[in-house]
Amino acid sequence: MYKLSRENRVTGTMPQLGGVRKCSQKAKGAPQDAWRANEFGDRPYIHALGFNVHEYTRITRDAAYSLGGQRIPTYPI
Repeated sequence: MYKLSRENRVTGTMPQLGGVRKCSQKAKGAPQDAWRANEFGDRPYIHALGFNVHEYTRITRDAAYSLGGQRIPTYPI
């Protein structure tokens, strides 16, 4: 594993500024998904996120990712 910034320098890639956000999926999503699967397997878990109270759109979008009921999101802030 190495930093995404290093990969971008080596491959001459500029980060995306909009759209699909493939860099985020590769650098954040894939490692977190692998850790989650290893840590929890098929068991349900509570996923607490610290969105700002005014970020309704992000909260609504995130709440849709339940992973078949395995992920139970909560927004304590």
